[in-house]
Amino acid sequence: MRNDPPLVLGIGASSGVSASAVLSALLGAETLLGRGEGFRAVATLDRRAEEPGLVAALRQYGARGRRGEPPLCSLTAAELAGVAVPNPGSAAGDSVGTPSVAEAAALVVARGLGAGEGRLVLAKRVFSGVTVAAAEAGASS
Repeated sequence: MRNDPPLVLGIGASSGVSASAVLSALLGAETLLGRGEGFRAVATLDRRAEEPGLVAALRQYGARGRRGEPPLCSLTAAELAGVAVPNPGSAAGDSVGTPSVAEAAALVVARGLGAGEGRLVLAKRVFSGVTVAAAEAGASS
């Protein structure tokens, strides 16, 4: 059994996103990463944290895995705006006040889980209209 660092999935989605779209994105990211342990946490913009589709998808995702439902961490646009990311987008900046939600949220929460800097292991991808990115918690050097 591998001892991989914990993974955090960042999610960017529009208001009214469906549970099926979010679940498709979660499973798509998990497949691309090829690591079966799932996500330690999910992170998103604070104004999306109570979206019924997101909450329902996390519950469904948790029911499928060994770890249960991953905690949902919410971050403000100001917290995300200060994070350097490889793929900032003007659409997110114009609509929510930060050039990155998925990548920045994944990195911020991954840093909080590890002893060092988080590392982006999946650059932002879009599945079913939901943007996701994944970061792993860093280890101290």
